[in-house]
Amino acid sequence: MAKALLMLTATEGNRAALQQALADSLEAVFAERDQLTVQLMKAPDTDFFYDPQSPYARPELVVEVITAPGKPLSTLHQELVAVMAGLPIKAESQAFVMLERKYIVCQPQQYYYHYLMLKRPEFSAADYRDYYSNFHANMGRHTVGIAGYSQNDIDPPASAELANLLGLSTRDVTSISELKMPDPEAFISNPETMAVAEPAAIDEERFLDRANSVSFTSQVILRLGDFERIQEPVFPQHFAPD
Repeated sequence: MAKALLMLTATEGNRAALQQALADSLEAVFAERDQLTVQLMKAPDTDFFYDPQSPYARPELVVEVITAPGKPLSTLHQELVAVMAGLPIKAESQAFVMLERKYIVCQPQQYYYHYLMLKRPEFSAADYRDYYSNFHANMGRHTVGIAGYSQNDIDPPASAELANLLGLSTRDVTSISELKMPDPEAFISNPETMAVAEPAAIDEERFLDRANSVSFTSQVILRLGDFERIQEPVFPQHFAPD
């Protein structure tokens, strides 16, 4: 399934106006569309995951768009242009297009954690993906308190194309780790969570440029689309699952 994340920051003093205008625009353009899902998220009042010392600002709003299997994201380009037209958004807001791999599948949750990850320069893209998806992923699978876990491989050319089309930016990100959860405060205060978090951070040093990676959480405030049907396989499954 094709997936895009728009990570948006309002021009000075316009956050509330941007949030309302974006919600209205998304509903006007996508409310009657099928074969896709759309979520609008906002920065929570307290973000337990964002480091204020990070060189990267966290977005104020995040738009997630996922299309059905076999439906290219490019078929929605003009609709996304219509959604974004005239909104008070800073030019450094970013667009990313990606391929999602789901390790723990779940129903939509209230909170989403995104970790924008940049590989260490000595790792090739293939070696990074191999280590991240086959080894480090086991820590995500065993993290207590989450409902869902995905890895998203960034498509740089498609990200640049969408960003240019929408008048946004993009930056060098190798992948985006995504956790879905009902309650970030309960998650981060759970001792079992910390039992995984500490070795996970140590393991990240092996393949990740942590100084140029950034994480944050967002709270869902709008959902559009059929979140059940979008998960269904397109083709008949001829083999029983393992």
